[in-house]
Amino acid sequence: MAECRVKAEERKKWATAYWVACLMSVHTRKPVRTEKLMKPFLPKKTSSEIVAERDAFFEEFRRKGADGNGNHR
Repeated sequence: MAECRVKAEERKKWATAYWVACLMSVHTRKPVRTEKLMKPFLPKKTSSEIVAERDAFFEEFRRKGADGNGNHR
C-alpha cells in the first residue's frame, strides 16, 4: 500500500511538472523541459545501477538481434 502511495505521488509530481513546463514555456525563449523541473525530485542513480541498466539494455539488444530479425552480420 505504501508503494502505491509513493507511485501516486510521483505521478502527481510528473503531471504538475508537465503543466508548469507548459505554462513556463509560453514566457521563455527556450522550451522548459519537464525532466529539468523533475530533476530535484528524482532519486540519484548509483554507478552500479547505471552499469546494470546498460548491461540489461545491451543484453536485450543482443537477444533481439539473435532471433533473426535484423541480424546483419
